[in-house]
Amino acid sequence: VAATSRARYELCHHVQIARELGMADDEIRAVARLDNTQLHDTDWPVGSTPTLISMVDQLIRNAQVDSDVLTDLQHAFTEPQVIELLMLAGSYRMVAGLVNTAGTKEDSWIPESAIRLADELLAQRELRLVTRTRR
Repeated sequence: VAATSRARYELCHHVQIARELGMADDEIRAVARLDNTQLHDTDWPVGSTPTLISMVDQLIRNAQVDSDVLTDLQHAFTEPQVIELLMLAGSYRMVAGLVNTAGTKEDSWIPESAIRLADELLAQRELRLVTRTRR
């Protein structure tokens, strides 16, 4: 959500949290790029990580999730879990809109290395958006 919404404040936090949970920077980059080939399922049901990333991307970009992704979600999670996942992504999108509009700066406790990685991810996403719109 943070990368797709270009929410620097959220992304700085999520980069740091991901690192604290043991994710390598390359895995964090893969999530931000929506590149499922470098990701590993951990605590989620086997095979659901690509589906979750697709769900978030579609929900943020299109305000809905297509039927194929929804079916995959329903196979991996219970109905209440699917609803919770959709609500969670939507809630983070709402926060992204707030912090972007308010110009909220990253918190002082976020390490400089996490800020640099977040800025790198945002710059890469911005480059892809510019390239996509020029075609």
